[in-house]
Amino acid sequence: MTNEKVITFIVKEFLGDISKSEAHQLSRWRKSADANQKLYTDLQAIWQGAPSKFPPSIPDVTKQWCKLSTALDFKSQVPEKSTPVQAADLKSSVISRGLLLTLAIAATVFIITAFFVKSLKPPPPPAPPAVISTMQEQESIFLSDGSTIRLNAGSTIEYQKNFSPSKREILFKGEGLFDIRKEGRPFIIHTENASIRVLGTTFNIWARNNETRVIVAAGQVSLKPLQGKPNNQVLITRNELATCIADNTPSRPVTIDAIRRLGWLQDKLVFIKTPLSEVVEELQRLFNVKIKLQDENLNVKTVTITLGRTTIEQTLDAICTKIKLKYTLTNGVYRIQQKA
Repeated sequence: MTNEKVITFIVKEFLGDISKSEAHQLSRWRKSADANQKLYTDLQAIWQGAPSKFPPSIPDVTKQWCKLSTALDFKSQVPEKSTPVQAADLKSSVISRGLLLTLAIAATVFIITAFFVKSLKPPPPPAPPAVISTMQEQESIFLSDGSTIRLNAGSTIEYQKNFSPSKREILFKGEGLFDIRKEGRPFIIHTENASIRVLGTTFNIWARNNETRVIVAAGQVSLKPLQGKPNNQVLITRNELATCIADNTPSRPVTIDAIRRLGWLQDKLVFIKTPLSEVVEELQRLFNVKIKLQDENLNVKTVTITLGRTTIEQTLDAICTKIKLKYTLTNGVYRIQQKA
């Protein structure tokens, strides 16, 4: 039923001039939605509160004046007699009442029309999400719920500045330490391949190359693949690490030293049995340089070392010395290779 018909039928029913067929259609419209019934009830209350079309009883002016002057102790002269109400005045009163009724009908139509205009008006588009990316620097993000995120270099976060009433949700890539304020709404982080869900805790996420690693410093976190089954998740607690690769079930959590693993928070480079190919990617992000492994077999060679943040040359010197390799600089590219 069109909005115009609804407006017409409501007004006709209030005037007592609605047919059975129209009343049946209006009844079906009222029952089709709670909002429709509420609108009808509200308008009915407004209508019933409108002035009557009949004039009020004519008061005894002399009697009312005497009561008022006695209460106020006035000594002014009381009118000798009241002025009779003329037929013309009575007619005018009836006309005024009729005019008020007409205005009430017009107001009702306006309210109904405004309701439909509002209900049909499309909701405003959501505010664009905030997108924050870091290059070689670290950055701290303060969220509207009181949570904080510290981003490592080469990381990106995307989120709505005002979270929904039911959940807090963000998209994330890179590495970051999350300190989530505990409240009733869950906090959900989506990476390229996984989903991390918490209520309130402190944990670190590393998410690159379709792989997600979670280290929990305090509290408890669930980790599951984005495309996996709901039960393909693991719970990670304090000083534990779990990894999710592609859409596979996450690994079982292993016990680690969270403080040591999170050395980047103190501007340290910490690699623990890290493939050299991953070390190279990290150094390229941190120092904005190009590094190439001259031999493919070096990709799987692992590195365990903790370094302070210095220059790229000093960093490469320390790593190459540790794993018995060497590097050269040619045309702006650092090349790591076997020693002769």
